Amino acid sequence: MPVQIPDDTDFTSFKEQCENHEGWTARYNKGSVTVWCRDEECKTIQKLKMRIVCKDVTAETLYDVLHDTSYRKKWDSNMIDTHDIGRLTVNADVGYYSCELVSDVGYYSCELVSDVGYYSCELVSDVGYYSCELVSDVGYYSCEVVSDVGYYSCELVSDVGYYSCELVSDVGYYSCELVSDVGYYSCELVSDVGYYSCELVSDVGYYSCELVSDVGYYSCELVSDVGYYSCELVSDVGYYSCELVSDVGYYSCELVTDVG
Repeated sequence: MPVQIPDDTDFTSFKEQCENHEGWTARYNKGSVTVWCRDEECKTIQKLKMRIVCKDVTAETLYDVLHDTSYRKKWDSNMIDTHDIGRLTVNADVGYYSCELVSDVGYYSCELVSDVGYYSCELVSDVGYYSCELVSDVGYYSCEVVSDVGYYSCELVSDVGYYSCELVSDVGYYSCELVSDVGYYSCELVSDVGYYSCELVSDVGYYSCELVSDVGYYSCELVSDVGYYSCELVSDVGYYSCELVSDVGYYSCELVTDVG
């Protein structure tokens, strides 16, 4: 998505969102601090806004304290580092800020370099470990989760290119790979009920599937538009085989079961 330098219209919109509470839900209200949130159509984004009433402090002094990067380390105990990167206009700049959070449920670290560039996140809690990296517009995403139910890893290189996923849990193993627009798909699943493998090469070409489970074996192959199909099933109730060569030519089927 293109990045534009904010103008007076953007500032007016930002100010309206700060002052207008319609559609916002107050999640915290204690003493002089109030925090609101608003759900967006994009479920991966949640907007937050906070108001703090500082008595006996002028607006000018508060502004200077918040924007003085050299002085911030005097009062911001969670800050790791902050500095200015560049000034776009009189009222728009790009900066760097990283912080850490240690609480009774674990540890959190965050790093952000914008507009719009790099994001890194690390979370260590009593339920495991989470790491995230995002390099955009619109490029690379990486995610890792280690928890008390297993391990999850994800990689995405886009617009629109490559996706990889791995999941190891208490019910087995899952792996997935997708190379698109629109090309190749591969999937593997090993679980407590057996093994599953799948491959798809498209637009619109080849499909292969294999399933080995505690009830038997299944294999399928499809080469299309519109050409060849083969299927084989071996289970605890017998055997089934099917072959189709078309448009419109040959079909063969065989079935052997415990009833005949």
